[in-house]
Amino acid sequence: MRLFIALPMSEEARGAILAGADELRAKIPAANYSRAENLHITLAFIGESNRVDALKACIDEVCRAPFTVTVGGSGRFGDLVWAGVRVSPPLAALERRLRVSLQRAGFRIENRPFRPHITIAREAPGSLLPHVPEVTMAADRVLLMRSDRQNGRLVYTPVYERRLTDA
Repeated sequence: MRLFIALPMSEEARGAILAGADELRAKIPAANYSRAENLHITLAFIGESNRVDALKACIDEVCRAPFTVTVGGSGRFGDLVWAGVRVSPPLAALERRLRVSLQRAGFRIENRPFRPHITIAREAPGSLLPHVPEVTMAADRVLLMRSDRQNGRLVYTPVYERRLTDA
């Protein structure tokens, strides 16, 4: 299974990102746009693995209190257009704890700077960027997601959900 760990989007954040995607789609219609249900913030990309129980244990080990995340703005990595995510201390700490836990459990996690973003479109040539207004949302769940290609489309399916709680 191809797996990753992510924060899901609130409906308000999803709406802001989709409005930006619609703006970009009017100018670059041939790009490959992310489907609404696939929008997320990746905390860790696992890749191919069947070690779901070990991944659940890592998630459970590092999840603590809920916090807020601010989404907004946009940018590019080459032909990939993304919505921005402000790196707050709680978000950075969660990603760091998760990376350490996964590495201790034997998962190969890239050790590069955390640059959270939400992919809006792939194969979007040019320099145009959509307007994505700032939205602050609750980060109250961490998901282990499975990625499959079905009929040429990426389908993300939750495998495990961990609620962030103050308790």
